[in-house]
Amino acid sequence: MERFLIVLFLVCLSFGVHAQSVESSPYPAKKSVMFEVNFKPFGKDEVISFKQLRGKYWIGNRTVLRLGFEYDSKTNESSESLFDIAPRYKYSITENTALWGVSIGFEYRPLGSRKVSPYIGGDLTYRVKSSEALYESFTHFSEWDSSAETDRDVYRPDTYEVKNGWRSQSVEYCRDRNGWKVPEVVTDYDSERAFSAWGVALVGGVDINVMKNVYLGVEIGLNHEIREFDKVEISHAYWEKKSYYSSYNSKVTVFTSKKEESSRPSYSKGSTKLYCNSAIRLGFWF
Repeated sequence: MERFLIVLFLVCLSFGVHAQSVESSPYPAKKSVMFEVNFKPFGKDEVISFKQLRGKYWIGNRTVLRLGFEYDSKTNESSESLFDIAPRYKYSITENTALWGVSIGFEYRPLGSRKVSPYIGGDLTYRVKSSEALYESFTHFSEWDSSAETDRDVYRPDTYEVKNGWRSQSVEYCRDRNGWKVPEVVTDYDSERAFSAWGVALVGGVDINVMKNVYLGVEIGLNHEIREFDKVEISHAYWEKKSYYSSYNSKVTVFTSKKEESSRPSYSKGSTKLYCNSAIRLGFWF
């Protein structure tokens, strides 16, 4: 996805360079087009990020339309076996989440277009987040081996499949009947919860035209968003053991696969917060 955004940005850049006039203004003006990316000159992972793109179109010498696109994804994968001969120590985790967002808005630039151009404005936003996870481990059983006339170790898979969330576990201490503190594992499925959200934002910022057709900018804002968190669906597949004696007085062990479905209800939540883009906006205009 990152490569696709880079190619898209370069294509737009090439069209803009081709279309610009030789006698163009030193600063953006009516009918100018702007493209922005995040710029982190001291970033450890990436200097230029295409996860938040924005385009702007000057409909007048002081008014500008804004269109933004946001994309982000995260994957956690781990698989470990502490002892190859003991499957009960094996487990694997696969977690995926993706976020898409679009925004549309406007800007008003009270000083018009100049080297330092402050602005105020607003955005309407829509974002969608998806999440899924798979947790696999093994459960230890004892199975009667009639040929050896003894129990043998058997390991059966135990799987949790989660839709619209990730699992998180923590240890809390509670008191037993005797008043002793005992650890208890608490499982939650609210981590990376899937949602859809509508929002409105008031923004303010400033662009500095550092050279012809290139500018740097910063932006802050106040955002109000209402999120509709999706219902979390949990599917637990495991094995159940039953032992009995047959009519010939021989011990028999039977394993039966089981599946349990559970869920966490959907709900809505609104929030209002100040935000500041931690990156510098690197932009090009034509």
